[in-house]
Amino acid sequence: MDNICKFVSGRVSAEEINIVHFVYERNAQFEQKPILPSTYSLAFVTHGEGKLHTNGTEYDLTSGDIFVILAANSYYIENANCLEYIYITFVGSRAAALIDRIDSPRTKPVYHGYDSIRPLWENAFVAVTEENLDLICEGILLYTFSHLCLKKDEMHPDEKMNGILQVKRYVDGHFTDSTLNLSFLSQRFAFHPKYLSAAFKRMVRISFTEYLQERRLEYALKLIEGGAGNVREIAERCGYSDALYFSKVFKKKYALSPKQMIVRSFSNK
Repeated sequence: MDNICKFVSGRVSAEEINIVHFVYERNAQFEQKPILPSTYSLAFVTHGEGKLHTNGTEYDLTSGDIFVILAANSYYIENANCLEYIYITFVGSRAAALIDRIDSPRTKPVYHGYDSIRPLWENAFVAVTEENLDLICEGILLYTFSHLCLKKDEMHPDEKMNGILQVKRYVDGHFTDSTLNLSFLSQRFAFHPKYLSAAFKRMVRISFTEYLQERRLEYALKLIEGGAGNVREIAERCGYSDALYFSKVFKKKYALSPKQMIVRSFSNK
């Protein structure tokens, strides 16, 4: 049977969830070339086997799996054995919010063991018409995301803590990057910003902002003790784009300004 693609027309708005199209992909031969989508996609594997390639990683796909493709996240699909799947592409103000509700779609885009909701997807595709396509697709999205959220809530606390530990390790290796912030980390590691902030503080005992500042200032002191003498250069090397702010927080921590610390370090040699 040929592939079937059903589009929504005339119902796109700037808010909520906007369905772009509803597709049943059957025995397709995909180009092994990354695609950079402008929409989000939620897909259900109905038959066969394949592989999802994204973020430099290969993920197995098999019947009963759900997978998520993020907007502006390159990917391609490999058909290993008669792969068939149904997918919905969507955009809108609630799209990112839905993605935030599930577990790690950037680092774990494939979710296994959802064969129980296969009838929902297959029956919906049969029943859909031009008049109800947007409503049916939105219902499928919400129902499927609700199941994915349940699995996230059932995650063992140790698994969640391992994820926060990965965040801390990333900060330890990239604290000199001036663009590093909580929003960036939330997107990279697929945590809601509020959850990440609270969980990071529980593990490290201080807030993310305080921890990042501690790492940067400790590094600044090492640079000065190692012979660095230009305050602006030290600030930039530690991740501060504003040398005046750097001097302020440095003095608050060490009771001496960077210039005073440089002079003292030089006189001690």
